[in-house]
Amino acid sequence: MKMKMEIISEKENPVTGSKRIWLGMVHDGKRTPSRHEIFPEVLKALGTGEDVTLVHKIFSETGAAKSKIMVVVYREAKDLPVLLKKKNERKIKKHLEKSGGAKPAEAAKPAAEEKAAEASDESGEEE
Repeated sequence: MKMKMEIISEKENPVTGSKRIWLGMVHDGKRTPSRHEIFPEVLKALGTGEDVTLVHKIFSETGAAKSKIMVVVYREAKDLPVLLKKKNERKIKKHLEKSGGAKPAEAAKPAAEEKAAEASDESGEEE
């Protein structure tokens, strides 16, 4: 998906050691892209590393192929709050599961156990 991004504003936060950046994005008549799709484009546009960058919010304009993205960039990876990082990873994982891109290991285990149980039931009935 081809996206055009531009920096709208930047604000430094010396207390948290971060910078809040608002990006404007045009996504050519397509649906609002997910964090998973936006993240590589954000890294290219800002020239930052993935360990210090967090896509915090995506706001889409109704009826238009435009979105605003709030990105928080930290000075060092250790400054990035663990809870925010985990929340972002969960949202990306949830999107991937919904779209069929990846399946969680937890969901795969019960399915495999059910198949094994069915196989043992079938072999037990034949005897």
